[in-house]
Amino acid sequence: MRSFIKKTFCFLFFICLTAPNSFAQQKSKFDPLWEDGVIKVYMMPSEDTSVLTTVKDKKDIIVLKEKGYWYKVNVGGLIGWVKNKKYKTPTASSSPRLKITKGGYYASVSKKILERFIDFCVVKDYEAANKLVQAHLVFPLKSGLKVYVEDMTWTGLIKIRPQGSTVCVWTVVEAVK
Repeated sequence: MRSFIKKTFCFLFFICLTAPNSFAQQKSKFDPLWEDGVIKVYMMPSEDTSVLTTVKDKKDIIVLKEKGYWYKVNVGGLIGWVKNKKYKTPTASSSPRLKITKGGYYASVSKKILERFIDFCVVKDYEAANKLVQAHLVFPLKSGLKVYVEDMTWTGLIKIRPQGSTVCVWTVVEAVK
């Protein structure tokens, strides 16, 4: 029994010694884009969303994951997105708000109904989800539509407006590229 405790203690001591080093290595890869002496933390990985806060010292930022030219970060309990130093601002000829929809996703004119539809799908209540589709409250999003991003939520929902239309619909962020 004493040998087991000794081995366990040695293992935990080894973990404590090596964990800070691996964390420091991860932090050293964090290379944010500085703008006017600060790092901007956005609501979503897009310049079209609100800036939640700005940070003057990158030590105040905890990197959660890297996605393309963006880092998902935690700043004092606030979750947001920071641009990578390699980020390139879109050119004036390609409107940064104009996006293209992907197929296989659903949309609704009501954010609450879309959230309800997603909840039904998460708990695998496909009968209830299908009733929303049959009532035309939720509908399949067509692929290849040119849309403008009107709003985004921190929960991953996005409000889009098809080019030339006055009607907005809600869908998931992954439905546009």
